Amino acid sequence: MASISARRLAKELAEIKAEGCPVGITLVKADDFLTWWFTIEVMGESLYEVCCLSA
Repeated sequence: MASISARRLAKELAEIKAEGCPVGITLVKADDFLTWWFTIEVMGESLYEVCCLSA
């Protein structure tokens, strides 16, 4: 029997694969439950981008 955490992660991963991620986030790799790789793209202006450019 799978542990509660493994079942929860399987459910989350199935949902991501079926419905996709929010805008600006892409699932790159999820071969196991230990490590999931995502890309995150900031849409529009970012407080951090403005902060770093003015420094």
